[in-house]
Amino acid sequence: NGPLAGLPRDIAEKRYPKPVFRSPYEPFCGTGESDWEIYCRGARAVEKIIRQGVGSYLVVAHGGILNSALRTIIGAQPFINQQGMVFGFGDTGYARLEYRSSEHIWILREFDPGL
Repeated sequence: NGPLAGLPRDIAEKRYPKPVFRSPYEPFCGTGESDWEIYCRGARAVEKIIRQGVGSYLVVAHGGILNSALRTIIGAQPFINQQGMVFGFGDTGYARLEYRSSEHIWILREFDPGL
């Protein structure tokens, strides 16, 4: 998130107002990740977990990466220009999923949006 890192949301919105349209390939604030880069990072994270083999895994991440990972799982496109599928993760939010690799089936067992 480039220059937004560590800024409170209200200050970030004043310093870096959202443009009317931003390409999915355009970095946030000039130096941060693009929507496409975040989506790809989420996809790589899912792949790394699957390659670990059968087991239970706890993934701790911010909502943007969790959203990207879940979007890749369901086959949804990246969140582009504030449009598309969003999973409402708040603080302490989580999702519990099961993956059946022999069938390539994902099951959402639990979703808690948190605070």
